[in-house]
Amino acid sequence: MRLSHAAIVWAFVTCLAVAAEPATVQSPDGKVAFSLSTNPDGPAFSLAMDGRPLLSDSPLGLLPTGSDPIGPGLQVTTSRVTDVDQVWTPVCGTASQIRDRHRLLQVDLAEPGTDGRAITILVRAYDDGIAFRYRVPVEAKEYKLDGERTAFRFAEDPKVWALPVKGFRTSYEGKYTVAPLSELGETLIGLPITLEMSGGKWMAITEAHLEDYAGLYLATSPQSPKTLLTRLSTRGKESAVVRAAPFETPWRVILLGRRAGDLIESQIVSNCNPPCAIEDAAWIKPGKVTWDWWPKWMVSGVEFNGGVNTATYLHYADFAAEAGFPYLLIDEGWSWWETRPGNDGKMTRVTDITRAVKDVDLPAIIEHCHKKGVRVWLWLTWSHCDAQMAEAFPLYEKWGIAGVKVDFMNRDDQWMVNWYHKVAREAAKHHLMVDMHGAYKPTGISRTWPNMLTFEGVMGLECCKWSSDITPQHNVTLPFTRMLAGPMDYTPGGFNCLPPDRFKPRDSAPFVMGTRCHQLAQYVVYYSPLQMCVDYPEEYRGAVGFEFLRWVPTTWDESRVIDGYPGKYVLLARRKGNEWYV
Repeated sequence: MRLSHAAIVWAFVTCLAVAAEPATVQSPDGKVAFSLSTNPDGPAFSLAMDGRPLLSDSPLGLLPTGSDPIGPGLQVTTSRVTDVDQVWTPVCGTASQIRDRHRLLQVDLAEPGTDGRAITILVRAYDDGIAFRYRVPVEAKEYKLDGERTAFRFAEDPKVWALPVKGFRTSYEGKYTVAPLSELGETLIGLPITLEMSGGKWMAITEAHLEDYAGLYLATSPQSPKTLLTRLSTRGKESAVVRAAPFETPWRVILLGRRAGDLIESQIVSNCNPPCAIEDAAWIKPGKVTWDWWPKWMVSGVEFNGGVNTATYLHYADFAAEAGFPYLLIDEGWSWWETRPGNDGKMTRVTDITRAVKDVDLPAIIEHCHKKGVRVWLWLTWSHCDAQMAEAFPLYEKWGIAGVKVDFMNRDDQWMVNWYHKVAREAAKHHLMVDMHGAYKPTGISRTWPNMLTFEGVMGLECCKWSSDITPQHNVTLPFTRMLAGPMDYTPGGFNCLPPDRFKPRDSAPFVMGTRCHQLAQYVVYYSPLQMCVDYPEEYRGAVGFEFLRWVPTTWDESRVIDGYPGKYVLLARRKGNEWYV
């Protein structure tokens, strides 16, 4: 990822002693307008597109632990607007080059008096949305936050596609509720949320550059049914955020469009993240991977039983080489374990991710894969990864392991967010790519750490093993909701397809609902640089459509949404080189 062109033009700077007039900024095309005003209750913002109000008098500010909110009494001291226009090249992406063109509004605010607290609000106005964040100056060695005053007050009652969650411990694997905002009832909502408004306007809310901070959620307001409040992920009763000042919060991102498909084309989330931190990223190679766990180690026509054993992995490796897939994923069950008495006398399971169980000859598998031109990924639980990272990651590099799939985090409090960044850094040191499962939504970290190839954070095809919720309707909702946040490891590719009235969940060699064309289309529509091919070798060999699965790319030079509507259909075209995939 390197900066290929940059032109930053200072348009104008205005300095205001005390601003009675709102601080405003418009997008480069003048169609999106953001306005920040102050009143006794605190700063608030309004947002309009094409002259149509979308949000009005939406509160801004922070909620420090143990002190009054930062908001009421704040006054604008200075403001300025800057024009930014630059182009950068991602290591992996939906486009070979990404333009970051926006107008940046910086508003400095302070409480009256020499001891008054201060914050800065930064706003980026894009042609397809806005993003804003708070900058906290040096005020204390340690700064604690319970939350934010940030809220979104809609000018009307929009139709929403919302992901209700039961709490902050969540894997984001759920069904979307579709209803007017006022009818959602009291609920906590995982991001992104997508909204349809009158006049053909579309909006989605999410966040970008989540680092050393707590994940953002939205909550409905019983007192104001057309308002969404913000909540920060916490562990127990502790402060949501504890860190040294100065610091900047994540960006609060509002994607805008005149069609639902415009939201999919947006690059705001990536643009709001820092540039690549890896000096030489040539070792990061996207591609497809054959997966043992989804079909439950199914094999047929062979003289051994499928399972967590060397023969099964060699079989899957041979298939990967035959199909031209660069990777084999060895999932749950490979690492050594035993039960021992714990300190409390109860038996506890002890795992070692630096060696394999006796039925898995990992060195032989890796050597066989190397001869076949296939590289191995290893599955880990996050707790085992955390306990042995310093030992395991250098060892995996020595073995020639391509990457790790890390699972079951299921939270996004500040500690866990920082742990994601630790994994990214340590994995990059040892040339390991990463697939996060049991994960929170992506927030653009893949721009900074492109070895973080993909993230689950979605109710994907694995649920066909135990649920009937993976319907075609659900699948054509995801591009307009979860996929707006970034790479999505939905794990497509089931070939044993049935119509909804005949579908039944099963654990081994699962069925999938819909058609094979529906499955193949997911390789174009769903963006994931590491793309799973979930079925077992004998289900694929000679099957109609398998040739397409073999050569469809996993990264793209250009992407265009032709048409679509959440839950109904999506028509999307992506280009790789001179070839378009529709």
